[in-house]
Amino acid sequence: LDPAPPTTRRPRADAPPPPLPPGSSRSTGVIKGGVRAASFVQLSAADQEHAIKLGAELVVALRRAFKAGELDPVDADRALAMLAADVEGQRRALAALFGCKYNQIDVSWLDRLAEAEVPAVRVAWELSRWARRKALSQACSGVHGSLVKLLREELDRTSAAALFWDAVDGIGSRKRAHGDSTGLGDFLVAKGCLVPDGVWTLVPEFIPGSDPIALLAGHPPRPDAILPPRRHDRPVFTVWRKRLLDAGLLGSEVWKSHMRSLHVARGVVGEWVRLLQLGDQPEAAGKRLQLGALVLVAPPGLWACCDALAAKAWCEANDHSARGLYHVPSADGGHYGLLLTEVDVTALEARGERLAITRLDNVKAGDGHGDEARHQNQVLRDALGHPDLRFCIPNERGDAYEDIAPRLERTAEDLAAIRYDTVGPEGAGEYSVQMPLTEEELNTLTKDLIREALGRG
Repeated sequence: LDPAPPTTRRPRADAPPPPLPPGSSRSTGVIKGGVRAASFVQLSAADQEHAIKLGAELVVALRRAFKAGELDPVDADRALAMLAADVEGQRRALAALFGCKYNQIDVSWLDRLAEAEVPAVRVAWELSRWARRKALSQACSGVHGSLVKLLREELDRTSAAALFWDAVDGIGSRKRAHGDSTGLGDFLVAKGCLVPDGVWTLVPEFIPGSDPIALLAGHPPRPDAILPPRRHDRPVFTVWRKRLLDAGLLGSEVWKSHMRSLHVARGVVGEWVRLLQLGDQPEAAGKRLQLGALVLVAPPGLWACCDALAAKAWCEANDHSARGLYHVPSADGGHYGLLLTEVDVTALEARGERLAITRLDNVKAGDGHGDEARHQNQVLRDALGHPDLRFCIPNERGDAYEDIAPRLERTAEDLAAIRYDTVGPEGAGEYSVQMPLTEEELNTLTKDLIREALGRG
């Protein structure tokens, strides 16, 4: 099915439901006939008879809608079967047929189904999409989240009804055959659709050149659906991959501790790309570029606390909220402070024994986070003038921090000279600076680096 509903006129959200026959009421919220019942066998004999009538009335109306809506016969048959077996689905079907809200359904409306002016195209689309989503959720229950994501993406692109339902059945049958979901991943690995050795759990993507949906459905591969190889013809992609490897990204502690999450690892890649990009600019000459600084506020009494209980007790005794309480590991055992934000890339200029901040960059590896980055920069502006500021930078190993706030130049003139930038992928116009890679390239680059790291052991 197409990802967007047909362009038929939908009822307004605030439109009143059809008038109820005399003697009926929706105010009590009591729905008879099994629409809300947990199971058919729990109904009384009278309600069982009414539920059978409900099913018959619904089938007649839905068949009329599916036929008028020109729904694929396979989709129509499977949707009807699921609606008959699911009491909440019956309630959803009534809502779709009458064009009203789900919680407004009254069982007395069944008597009017035969004469109802059914918006056939919309009903067919809504209920068939509902049936597909529910069937897929049931089939993928218990399957590893990365694999579920992949299957959903590919099945959502599968318009052929027979192929979709056969693939869903194939997923369910393989789960049942193995007693759990492990066999599904093993099957796709053996058939060349997933990278072996568990890499697919960290890097969720099907191998280019495969057609996993046809394979699960027992259909021949579709020439037009074979997953194409990833294309990154731009030389800049290859250049940046080599630069990150040469810079030692894979050996850094921050990478090792974050590579198990693709989303977080992509953020680390973005920060390193920005660090190297900034280092290429003339303004960085003679400057110290630093990744991952922590910005905290901590009066001397709180900073001196060596454990969490003492830090919380200090906050209570001094009427400070313990929200944001953060432990900063250091060479002398660690400190506690109230974390305000983090700085992805900092440029520092040495002035004798003192240091001046010349630039603070907030880096986002994805589109749509410009407002968040600007907010974090505003927090930075406000924090740098605080008398109890702690500006902590990591050591070379990344396992301890040093507070350089006592050495920072923080006169009004110095603070006003700091440049604040928000940095995002190429093509994301909401940021003040763009990286040389697009969001898609950053995502693919991160996957490649995870594979590289796993291959090195």
